[in-house]
Amino acid sequence: MSRIWDNGFDAGGMKPAKKQSFAALRPVSALALALLCLLAFISCGTVQGTERPGGKTVMTVGEYDIGEEEYNYYYLNSMENDGMTDAEAKEAAKAEIVRRAAVLTMAKKYGIELSKEERDAVKAEMEAVEEQLTKQVFEEQLESYHMTRGLYLYLSQTAKLEQLLREYVMDERSGVLRYDDKAVLNDIHENFIAVRQILIPVESGDDRSAAREKADEALSALRAGGDFGEIAEKYGKDEAADPVYGRYFTHGMYPAEFEKEAAALRPGEISGVVETDVGYHVIMRIPQDEGYIDKNFEQLRYLFLNRCFNEMLDEVISGLEVVEK
Repeated sequence: MSRIWDNGFDAGGMKPAKKQSFAALRPVSALALALLCLLAFISCGTVQGTERPGGKTVMTVGEYDIGEEEYNYYYLNSMENDGMTDAEAKEAAKAEIVRRAAVLTMAKKYGIELSKEERDAVKAEMEAVEEQLTKQVFEEQLESYHMTRGLYLYLSQTAKLEQLLREYVMDERSGVLRYDDKAVLNDIHENFIAVRQILIPVESGDDRSAAREKADEALSALRAGGDFGEIAEKYGKDEAADPVYGRYFTHGMYPAEFEKEAAALRPGEISGVVETDVGYHVIMRIPQDEGYIDKNFEQLRYLFLNRCFNEMLDEVISGLEVVEK
């Protein structure tokens, strides 16, 4: 699936399972926005009290049977929304399904499930969206995303389950992740990177060559001794980043191309032009600032714990048996 990259660097608002973004979201309808969120935040298993989507079983992941309706949701949206080839869409669908099966496996291990009140609340949210859009528009948009009402409700409830699981694991009171402040601070020093960047975003359908040319011009200006802040203001300012302290991130938050290039730099060095699905970046690595770390310690702790959760999930994924029918 394509990554929905938000325009803020707010730890509390970070999409738990996906990479963060530098690009602004375009306006969409209430249902379309909900469906886009589901594309990045859904599960494939049984949520207690929720009927599984129908269709013949096309895949088994661990103990979970995956129906045709679920599989087609991932597969067809990968083809149509992300422009993937048939083979790429199949691999993307498989990857999403396996990851979400891992979420269900972890939830079962820790005894996390939705209460009746939580299931009812999710259903009420769906009904509110339907009322806002009218029944006809609601059903038309469901169809455009290859969904039924039942699948929409099912995916919404499994998304809620993942949220509860993540909150439980990351809550120090659960005892699952045990790290004191000193351990977190050591990890920030060792595994976090601080950067500033010039960003030239590219929307779907935009001329990428024009954006690349603009990025090349920005890089040339920097290499000629220009001020990074002034050039960023002219060519592509990272609006969500701190103007002085930039962005702090740890691995797994951003696209691999961006993270690899940033990690290869020493403080003060500037990258070449880096291309990602968002557009073009020119990255300057900067030294970590202890004052910034101290002021934003809880936000950075959240990012650290979020990474730990994802690493736990990766371990579960590696142990799941996948059988395609």
